[in-house]
Amino acid sequence: MNHHSLFELNSLVKNVLSQHLQPSYWVVAEIGEMHLNQKGHCYLELIEQENDEVIAKAKATIWAYTYRNLSAWFESITHQSIQTGLKLLMNVQVQFHEVFGFSLNIRDIDPTYTLGESEKKKTAVLEKLTKEGIIDMNRELMLPVVPQRIAIISSPTAAGYEDFIDQLEKNPDNFFIQTHLFKAIMQGQEALFSIPEALRRIHQRMNDFDLVVIIRGGGSQVDLDCYDSYDICSHIAQFPIPVITGIGHERDESIADRVAHTRLKTPTATAEFLLIGFREFENELLSLRQRIHRVAETRIENERLDLDAFANSIRLLSRGLIQSNVTKLNFFETQMIKLPVSFLSINRTALKNYDERLRLLDPKSILKRGFTISTINNVLLKNVKGISMGDLLVTQTHDSFIESDIKNIYQDGEKQQI
Repeated sequence: MNHHSLFELNSLVKNVLSQHLQPSYWVVAEIGEMHLNQKGHCYLELIEQENDEVIAKAKATIWAYTYRNLSAWFESITHQSIQTGLKLLMNVQVQFHEVFGFSLNIRDIDPTYTLGESEKKKTAVLEKLTKEGIIDMNRELMLPVVPQRIAIISSPTAAGYEDFIDQLEKNPDNFFIQTHLFKAIMQGQEALFSIPEALRRIHQRMNDFDLVVIIRGGGSQVDLDCYDSYDICSHIAQFPIPVITGIGHERDESIADRVAHTRLKTPTATAEFLLIGFREFENELLSLRQRIHRVAETRIENERLDLDAFANSIRLLSRGLIQSNVTKLNFFETQMIKLPVSFLSINRTALKNYDERLRLLDPKSILKRGFTISTINNVLLKNVKGISMGDLLVTQTHDSFIESDIKNIYQDGEKQQI
């Protein structure tokens, strides 16, 4: 029976492929894995997915010289590096090696396809955020007038973070702003998990902060696709505290910038934005103080004028009242002087009249006018009742007493029986 060695079989396959395949093919695939060795050669695993399942896989290589030129050119056009997760349109040469097996040698990449794919992904994420009704949730929050407690998501070693803190702490107006750093990886695939995790930690202390700032240092504009990812952007959009982005790039607006409350280009611009808000608020307070001062001065002056007018009115009224009362007092004084004299005169006359009446009513005066007083048994005689024969009747005149015995009593001309 004929047989082949493994080397012979692999050589046969190599020859068949070389005879029947084109020198190269344009192929669309996604980078599943990627790493560079010390010599600068790039080794990749290309995959194709359908419904999140890998339906094809192949090893690929970009040799060092080609990779240096190709990666620089790709970044200059797309503003991102060749990295895991990218879907690329590549010109590849099919290779089959007796030892290393089947692989693809990447000779060229079309950056315009990547730009198109990137835009498709961004459009899909934007449509999903819009469909879920969360795309404008953070933008609709009220931005605090003077946010003094700021949660920062950044790398502690990032130059942008240091610039941000330096500008806040050394502000010439000496505004006090409290900051707390929540460490995170700010680029690449790891940022897809690190940034949402930082947001979750902030959410646990939500009442401690007025604002969230996501900042990343300057430098290279690569590895920023994470800021177009649904995971990061949906967390930012739904966060209950206003989020400001200062990612530090000049590229077109990312979706993270779109869903954040406020987008600024750099950490320095973010710090200045906050300080401008403080200055505007301080100026407004100073303006209000000046207005209050002017209103108070006007009010005080008006009140002083009113008090002066009241004082004049009271002065005039008092003078009139005093003058009126002086006149009354003078009148009363005159009356008081006249009153005792008149009172004494009137009462003197009255006393004389009383004296005269008393004098006329004096029994002696009455007796002198011819009247008499009769008593029986020392009892004043008022009527004939109780008189008996033989009673002693004493009659008093003004100068004498007459005693008489009663013999008969006549009343109305008739003699009374005793």
